[in-house]
Amino acid sequence: MTPLVLPAALVLATLQGALGAAFGAFAPALYSLFALAVLLELPRSSRLYAAFALGLLADLFAAGRTGGTALAFVLAAAAVSRADRSFGGGRPSAARFALAFVFLLVSTVAYTLFADSSVTVSSAFSLLAGDAVRSLANACLAVFLLPPLSSFLSAGRKSVTLSPPPRL
Repeated sequence: MTPLVLPAALVLATLQGALGAAFGAFAPALYSLFALAVLLELPRSSRLYAAFALGLLADLFAAGRTGGTALAFVLAAAAVSRADRSFGGGRPSAARFALAFVFLLVSTVAYTLFADSSVTVSSAFSLLAGDAVRSLANACLAVFLLPPLSSFLSAGRKSVTLSPPPRL
């Protein structure tokens, strides 16, 4: 993974906070898509830890509070890791769309239910339809953004090919 992950995460978390302030519910979920790209580049065993760290970073820089996004990202990372097993090695556009939709919907719904203090139980269910539509729109955006983000994240990797020893 490239060493630019942390600076890119800081910039995107700050940008996400500005987009949220400017566009409200209609802001694209750029930071969430970046977090998903990071999680998909990591082995499954470390995805939950990375999701917590990325969520905590988003809480601190975008929202100025702690906990809600971290919990939502951990729950969403668990769902994505489970769904990612069914796609095997490759990730065609439909797989990227499905993974992004699962990640965005689970993280948004989890944040709405567990972390948003202005939401009551009765009003939470009325918000779920809007959360699903927003997640659907951002998943469409993910089909185009995940490949360049994956290329950016894997730029720091060194590819080493092992060849068999020469025959004598």
